[in-house]
Amino acid sequence: MFAKVDVRTIITGHLSTLVHAKTKRVLPDDIILFFGVPAALAIGAVLLQGGISTTLATVLATVHAITSGLMFNLLVVIYEVHDRAKRVGGESVRSVRMRLLDETYRNVSFLILTSITALVLIVVAVFLGEGICGRIVSGSVYFLSGVFALTLLMVLKRTHTLLNEDFSAGDGDKPSA
Repeated sequence: MFAKVDVRTIITGHLSTLVHAKTKRVLPDDIILFFGVPAALAIGAVLLQGGISTTLATVLATVHAITSGLMFNLLVVIYEVHDRAKRVGGESVRSVRMRLLDETYRNVSFLILTSITALVLIVVAVFLGEGICGRIVSGSVYFLSGVFALTLLMVLKRTHTLLNEDFSAGDGDKPSA
């Protein structure tokens, strides 16, 4: 019944990208960075600020809505680069590019899921207000926003790595000033 909205593969796909490229093992530092730091910041924000104000809710909703739309566009770009990568470069170059493209695709899908979840929780947090339930939901929004920001930085780095190779492999002409 829920197969069409089952997002577990998106979550497990994202988590599978948090492994060291050479050892294929999850590094504790990555778990702390991508989940522990946002959790600590979320707890701190709830303790210091409480629930989400309507102004902050508006800002967060705007950020998540706009960036999730942009992330859908990035999925299309990833598909096009993936298609081209299958045909260009040697086997080892293709292998690295395909791995990076696959990981970036998984991370972008997770970003979209995180944004959608955060948007729903923002509405719930504003509706619930400052009570204990409202603070718990607000903490979840803070946590997801932190996870979103850090994952977005990871996607930026991976996208930069992928595209930098294309831009660096020009025809040798120096750009004019």
